[in-house]
Amino acid sequence: MNPSTLGTSLHFLRILKAKSLRDVAEILGRSHTFLARVENGELSISQDDLTRLNQVYGTSLRLAVSHNDGWHEWIEAVYQDFLNGDLNAFYGHQATLQSYAQRVLNGPLHFQYHAMHWVLCVMTRSANTVRVLKMEPVFSKLTEKTRGPLGFLLRMTLFRVAYRTWQLKSANAWLDDAVKIVAHPHLKAVIQLQKAEIGFHRYNRQGALKVNKEAHQTFGFFNNVLRRAEAEIRSELYKKRQLKSDEVDYASLKDKAKTFLLPNLYDEIVVTEGLRAQHLGFLDRATHLLGRLPAAHPQYYFYQAMNYHVRADYHALTDHLKTPPKDYVIPVVFQHGLEFLKAVVEASQPDVIERHLLAYLDAALDQQLYGETRWAQLELSKLYEQTRRYKAATQMVEKITNTIMQA
Repeated sequence: MNPSTLGTSLHFLRILKAKSLRDVAEILGRSHTFLARVENGELSISQDDLTRLNQVYGTSLRLAVSHNDGWHEWIEAVYQDFLNGDLNAFYGHQATLQSYAQRVLNGPLHFQYHAMHWVLCVMTRSANTVRVLKMEPVFSKLTEKTRGPLGFLLRMTLFRVAYRTWQLKSANAWLDDAVKIVAHPHLKAVIQLQKAEIGFHRYNRQGALKVNKEAHQTFGFFNNVLRRAEAEIRSELYKKRQLKSDEVDYASLKDKAKTFLLPNLYDEIVVTEGLRAQHLGFLDRATHLLGRLPAAHPQYYFYQAMNYHVRADYHALTDHLKTPPKDYVIPVVFQHGLEFLKAVVEASQPDVIERHLLAYLDAALDQQLYGETRWAQLELSKLYEQTRRYKAATQMVEKITNTIMQA
């Protein structure tokens, strides 16, 4: 038995039960320093102590090593499929994980099983369900003790959770943490690709395109066809500025996303096409495109709501706001945006609408979200013009300009 492996599982269970070292050590009749050394893999633990810990945690961990043939090879296979961008193969690993359950649960690899289950759950489904987010603090505390393929996958999963909840500062921080545990250029290119994905939604789009291009070249060198296709699609999707016209060949990009089995990227193409159609005044086309997206996804739900507002279809907007996504946590920036829309349909006073818009703007500026900042600025400008508050409008523009310049 590897003491560090069992120690990490014990650390995981303690965090899961929200107990401190001193709390558990007192029940165990040992010092908290002893328990800390056990969790760090510096000391082995006796069967008697493990039995008492099982009573505390409500588990049945055993000292004996389970029959784990193929476990680490399987994690390596999941890891390689993720690096290659082979989502079809990656998604197929869920069934294999279940077959390992009886062999690794309640053994030293207890934590590793739960970590891999969470990784696959997040990567194969939406990353901002209540159930998924409940486990994020637990796994984020275990990253220091987790290296190798599992450590990399865990960090990339924590990035995905932060990204899907639009906490882009945190998402970038997890990518920076992932860089620290890798050395191979291919691994760094995967991280670069994710950093570019964040950048496309922030103020430095040209910087994101440069990073995306560098990742694309690396994927070409290592003959990574799927990741290279992902980088190519994003370059085509974001490299042109659509101020007065839109020259992107969306049909071709969608076909490529389908060909390479990139469903998440396909939805990103659709939402980008819809938002650009909306910006250019093609509201029927925008409604058609945005309406095809799953309303259960908080991001798409918000964009659909905002589209009703742009169309001044307040009957549809009122009905839409009555059916928010179930089982999902709506990101803070979208919460403020939805509160603004609710105030509009309820014909609230201008000061109430302004309060929600300012909160929406502040959240967008905090995460450096380009699209949301633009929306909030547009709506505030209309409000200030209606109420003849030109000084407030000037101050708002100065605030946005200073924030962007500092970013």
